[in-house]
Amino acid sequence: MAYKAISGASCKVYLSATGQEIGWATGVDVSENIQTQRVDIIGDLDSQEIVPTRRTATMTVNAIRIQRTPMESLGAWNIGDSQDVINAPALDFAIIDDNTGETLVLLEGCRPTTRAFRVDSQSLFSENLSFEIRRLKYPSE
Repeated sequence: MAYKAISGASCKVYLSATGQEIGWATGVDVSENIQTQRVDIIGDLDSQEIVPTRRTATMTVNAIRIQRTPMESLGAWNIGDSQDVINAPALDFAIIDDNTGETLVLLEGCRPTTRAFRVDSQSLFSENLSFEIRRLKYPSE
């Protein structure tokens, strides 16, 4: 099998409900965790088994840009009262190999959890966000 290096990747942002591409993100860090539970028996020092019970994933984004629309109106950040936040649409992120156009991983059903922004004279207005990811989907699935 021939392996090739990925020399560049990008991240496109989509509305989960419609699949509409709404922007892009950069500086994307993803952390995937599998929570396990030990199966123990009284009188036996060693666990009988370790069972996966939950898989979670989180993401941080150093910069996100939404095309011609405020982030808040598309769900990249939730505003309004409790019902507005609950009903806000989820986002999907696709990590793409820039050389081949191949999707490397799809981050489905992302919901924002934290946001920080910065304004200074040396740069554009930038926003950093964190997301909870409902599911990571790989091309082999």
